[in-house]
Amino acid sequence: MSLQKNLSLAIMAIIALVIAGCSSEKPETDNGVRWPTATLIDPNTASADLLSGVPGIDATLAEAVIAGRPYATASDLNAVLATSLDETALREVYKLVFVKVELNDAAEDDLKLIPSSLSPRKFAHEIEEYRPYASMQDFRRELGKYVSETELAYLERFVYLSE
Repeated sequence: MSLQKNLSLAIMAIIALVIAGCSSEKPETDNGVRWPTATLIDPNTASADLLSGVPGIDATLAEAVIAGRPYATASDLNAVLATSLDETALREVYKLVFVKVELNDAAEDDLKLIPSSLSPRKFAHEIEEYRPYASMQDFRRELGKYVSETELAYLERFVYLSE
């Protein structure tokens, strides 16, 4: 690996750490539930050090995540993490590390992995029911019927729309 590539990776890791919560910014709360607002960590690009800094991910699991790259879907990542983490730990990790899903074509199983106050089944159903989404405003309008503004801002971190 070239020096320039190593330097670039180190800089990206430092930036991600700053974004992920090294500031005084605290996660938003909603009826006592903490909804992180920091940028999600992409498991396809994160360093082992960055991943192992996430509560629930130790150095061994971080290396397993790196070895399993690339992750095309959230379910692909889940296959690696679920070998070491229980359901509760997975949901906490997914609040910080996730493979974003495309709103109009994400599989139900991928949608169910997004941590929300809604049950995984209901969350996936509500996303699928209102497809196709023409804009993120459509997503906000439809999901805003079921979750608070604070949670809605949190959920936007997990999804995107293709051009």
